[in-house]
Amino acid sequence: MALKRLAFSDLSLSYTRELVMNYQALQQKLMELQDLVGEGLVDALFPASEQWADTFRSLAATINGDDFDAETLREVLRTGIT
Repeated sequence: MALKRLAFSDLSLSYTRELVMNYQALQQKLMELQDLVGEGLVDALFPASEQWADTFRSLAATINGDDFDAETLREVLRTGIT
């Protein structure tokens, strides 16, 4: 709640500019991702061009259906990683 207040200038604290900028960037990214499902979501989070994403993409490929949501993806990743 404090970050939101800082972002909307309802609260002012010294030395928080970078924190607020990061918070605003995160909020923007969440808005961009909120309607993505299935492969579009996986591609946005784990680009095929990045080697580090291969494990995550492999786990996501085990999900049945093409319109899974972020919660389903999170659960498959959580169980696959642990």
